[in-house]
Amino acid sequence: MKKENKNSYKRSSGSIKSHSDLNLNQVIELLKIPKEKRTKYDIKTLQNYMIKNIKYFQTLNEEFNSSEKISRIIEVLSYEYFKKDEHIINYDEIGNKFFILLSGTVNVYKPFPKNISMTLYDYVNYLVNIRDVQKNVLKFERIQNYNSNVDKDKLLRINYNAKKLPYSSEKLPFVIEDERLIGTIEEGSSFGEMSLIKDEPRNADIVANENCILVSIDIIDYKKIIKDTEEQKINAQLKYFKTNYPFFKDWPDSRCLRLISALTKENFMKEEYIYKQNSLPTDIYLIKKGEFEVTCDINFSILDKFVSYVYNNSDNLFKEMDNPYFWKEDNLQKKNK
Repeated sequence: MKKENKNSYKRSSGSIKSHSDLNLNQVIELLKIPKEKRTKYDIKTLQNYMIKNIKYFQTLNEEFNSSEKISRIIEVLSYEYFKKDEHIINYDEIGNKFFILLSGTVNVYKPFPKNISMTLYDYVNYLVNIRDVQKNVLKFERIQNYNSNVDKDKLLRINYNAKKLPYSSEKLPFVIEDERLIGTIEEGSSFGEMSLIKDEPRNADIVANENCILVSIDIIDYKKIIKDTEEQKINAQLKYFKTNYPFFKDWPDSRCLRLISALTKENFMKEEYIYKQNSLPTDIYLIKKGEFEVTCDINFSILDKFVSYVYNNSDNLFKEMDNPYFWKEDNLQKKNK
């Protein structure tokens, strides 16, 4: 940003107090100023805006009431812009940034292996899309590891050009990745802290649901300024989870945190079904509040047929059982009629 534009902006802005009415475009112009060139005035201006308008900073201000900490965060913020459908974070990559969403929403996806039948031609094109369009090297390697029976060197020699493969319409079994939406992060929220705190690879894909404006903090500044604060929040969250769901009390913290990150909140009305008998459930539910009734319909005609079949084909084995009330011959004969 040109110096004269910055100065002109300051002159027309009046006092710092008036900056509570800044719009997002003016904030972006301030964020685009290189970090080392931001003045105290710039930082105070941004701080006022963030505390008033951005949920993350509002919570930070309410919980810790630390103007100095927020000021230090503002000093190191970097402006980020992502277009709709652009990946902000890739699953399994090493984390080096923490993000705060100023405008827009982002979707959180978990990749799951999925069996599918396709031609070798289609499989190679699928790989090329991941490599060249999605530009996701880690996913590219994972897919090839899933399908280790395919000659990787051969594909490399033809530079993954499917047109150089011999024509074949034969469909073969492959393993691809199915990205499942597990949640949406709203404007004003933060994400990306888990990887930085635990020094673990990213545990989800984060994709822009629309054009998004963010600020980021690199890992070095994050650990200096914010890590202790975020760690307190995560430890409190972990304690609450293990206290309220004792089933997980012996799980390692890292696994619990991965599970917590995948949880989404759902509300059900009275008498609403979560799922019905004989349907295939796609989710596991943890009850946070309320009671649920579990019912099951038993097909007695099938049970009767089973008893009759076993009775008639077991050389009267059950006549010698110690439970004559249940295996009483009169009852079984009635069932056979």
